[in-house]
Amino acid sequence: MSSNSNPRKPSTYVAMNELISQIRAEVIDQVNYQIICVDDCYGCPKKIIEYLIMTVESWEDKVTRGERVQLGDLNKLSKIAIKSQAALKKNGVL
Repeated sequence: MSSNSNPRKPSTYVAMNELISQIRAEVIDQVNYQIICVDDCYGCPKKIIEYLIMTVESWEDKVTRGERVQLGDLNKLSKIAIKSQAALKKNGVL
């Protein structure tokens, strides 16, 4: 058995799809869009969610076209999502 065929480690392509699904489920789909611009803000939640959606859609497009996904790409998208989620929670829209 070769060391490259570890069934516990998904390919970066599969991992990116899973990360995108998780971001959509835990952040994008949970945002209360009715109160985004109601109260005082800490950063602009509208711009934060728009940036996150734009970034996720960009990666969905790249994955669909078969572009190569590297571990650094996964890490960068994950950090963007974590920071966005924290800012949205601080603003009370998540």
